[in-house]
Amino acid sequence: MDVETLRNFCNALPAVREDIKWGNDLCFTIAEKMFCVVGLEPPHRFSFKVTDEEFEEVSARDGFIPAPYMARNKWVSIENPDRVKQKDWEYFVRQSYELIKANLTRKARVALGVEAPGVEKPAKAKPAKKKPAAKKVAAKKKLPAKTKTVASKKAPAKKKATAKKKPTKKK
Repeated sequence: MDVETLRNFCNALPAVREDIKWGNDLCFTIAEKMFCVVGLEPPHRFSFKVTDEEFEEVSARDGFIPAPYMARNKWVSIENPDRVKQKDWEYFVRQSYELIKANLTRKARVALGVEAPGVEKPAKAKPAKKKPAAKKVAAKKKLPAKTKTVASKKAPAKKKATAKKKPTKKK
């Protein structure tokens, strides 16, 4: 896939903007969040986000590497874009777009027009509460009841009488 084909595909996705960052990288974003980056100078390197589960598998493929500076966020980079089929390109770019879109707030998705207002996600089913395990009752020996010792109260401390100073006469 060449840069122009990628550009047309990305711009066909809803609410996508393109921007040039870092001097010569064409970035495709949704709500200011990048989902695909391509270097404009040859050799064109393409980078995009993949799922956590796919990251190790995809970055181990021939021609794919963990994206510099973005690998910790599960981005991969393609060194030779000619090795990747058009169908695979579209899958990876669309998946990256969907991953970034899913992390946007609902309010942002509605504002961008990528989600209808008032549409709620189905509530997650709450797991059923587990019943506590039945306690085994063992025969206990009856022990004599312990008596509490009552601590005697201390008498309040008496205040020491202080001698009042007698006023001194001035001479």
